[in-house]
Amino acid sequence: MSMLNFTVAAAVVSCIFATNAHAATNSQAEPEAASGLHGRTGMGVALAPDYVGGHRLSVTPAPDLQFAYGTRNFGTFMLNGSGLLWSAVQGERFSAGPMIGFDAGRKEYTNGLRSSRNIPKLRGMGEIRPTATFGGFGSVSLAGVVINAQAEAAKSGHGHGGAHGSVSVEVPFEFGGAQWALSSTANIADQHYLQSYFGVTTAQAQRSGLKAFKPGSGIMSYSLALSASAPLTDRWSYSITAGAERLVRDAALSPIVERRTQPIAALMFSYSF
Repeated sequence: MSMLNFTVAAAVVSCIFATNAHAATNSQAEPEAASGLHGRTGMGVALAPDYVGGHRLSVTPAPDLQFAYGTRNFGTFMLNGSGLLWSAVQGERFSAGPMIGFDAGRKEYTNGLRSSRNIPKLRGMGEIRPTATFGGFGSVSLAGVVINAQAEAAKSGHGHGGAHGSVSVEVPFEFGGAQWALSSTANIADQHYLQSYFGVTTAQAQRSGLKAFKPGSGIMSYSLALSASAPLTDRWSYSITAGAERLVRDAALSPIVERRTQPIAALMFSYSF
């Protein structure tokens, strides 16, 4: 394993565990139960593509970071794979609030621990610069089913300069001494976001040899994942996730896409406090 794409791996883990972060606030029936600092930290590995739509897959290191600080009167502040979130409105079965996220952008090459490797399909496409994003999230639990939604946008002229969001449905259950969750997610984006990550401008077409392509806004992808977590000790636990994401509509038609359906998988070891 000589080439490690840490950025994409972090994004994969963020997608896998984001619903757990939102759902956690719904399990607090009393404000006192969520008071103080709590969460988990850990490390593991993820199966990730070089870029969204890329064909090559690599096993890469990935973090598992979930921190929450509950207050009596001002909700819960959370830091996780989605960013910095403030659950300003929360109850026994719901939570909602603003969030600040981070988009890592994209380069024409992978960043390895020891070396880098050019990605042929992205040659001439240029860099999408990292940027902060601003938005909000909401989560509600109904009849044992958790529904999560979030939307975030970057400032115009910064990074992708667009907006994107997701809606997911998660069904948690217990089996064989482990906590399981089956989740399905739909990802949507505006034209600016899709143009940055899947479009090909005239200038990019001249540099890369790809055909010019201008996507419209709409649904970008669907994903389905199954995860399981079980304790190792009172504080340590492990989590396993496997699933797939399917690019659809204009995102799937992009000239840079080599694989429309991409596997997602992760193995994490975490310490809870």
